[in-house]
Formats: sequence, C-alpha cells, structure tokens
Amino acid sequence: MNHPESDSQCAVMEWFKYQYARYAGYIFSIPNSAHLAGSKKQRAIKMSILKKEGLLPGVSDFFLAIPMRHYHGMFCEMKSESGRLSDEQREFLARMQSVGYYTCVAKSFEEAQHEIEVYLGKCPDGALVNQSKPFKLDEKSKRDKRLLDLILDKQGD
Repeated sequence: MNHPESDSQCAVMEWFKYQYARYAGYIFSIPNSAHLAGSKKQRAIKMSILKKEGLLPGVSDFFLAIPMRHYHGMFCEMKSESGRLSDEQREFLARMQSVGYYTCVAKSFEEAQHEIEVYLGKCPDGALVNQSKPFKLDEKSKRDKRLLDLILDKQGD
C-alpha cells in the first residue's frame, strides 16, 4: 500500500535522529490516527478509553520538544501532496501557535526538514510557514543559534 504521508514522516524521524543524534529523544510522533484492531465493539471500547486518557482529535503528527527563540517547541502536521487539514487540525495548530509554539504543515520530507532547520536556526534566511514576513534573527535568537551551533559542533567531534 502507498502511504506517502507516513513515508515522509518516517524519513523525517530517521533523518533527525541521524542529523541531531544528541536530540533524538526530543522528537516524537503523536499517533492520533493509529488504526485500532479488533471487532467493531472492541475498537469502540478502545477508542472510548483513549478519549478518556486524553486523545485529542487534530493533534499534530509530531512534536519537537526543544525550546528555541520565543517558541516552547514545534508541532508539525504531515500531509501528502494532495492532503488537506481537517478543521480540528487547523484549530489545534492555531491554538498551539497562540500559546507560543511553532507550528507548521509539511507536504513532504523536504518541507518538514526545512521547517525543522528553520526552527533550529540552521536556515536563518528561511521563511516561516505561518508568517508572512521573512524570518530574521533578533539578538537573543542569534545567541540561541550560536549556542546550538556550539553544541552540534561538539557533538561532531
């Protein structure tokens, strides 16, 4: 079966864990759309339990738990080239952005990779998906970027 969204997300996870091995434990998927096994009744019971445990429709596909600049972390929703956000996904991204998280929608491995590198300050001239103006580093962001560069450089030694 062809699952371009899943394939792209798997590639992002593999790339990040290789490229930023020291931070591999800070990126994780949120399997909200996982398919449940069992009979219709068993699936309904499992779904009811998951909702009671906090399952929230619309939550993004993955989260990067590294605060950068004025953001607390990064939520990314993966979509196929023809994929569209649901109302719940759009509302979740807006809600997270309103409380200080970087949010993005990526339709390919390359888009997600670019968003992560912009977020981490590795692409200082990149444009943020959720802003109309090009991204510019302020003084605090420049210090954060230098610190991350030092950490990543030491990791390579």
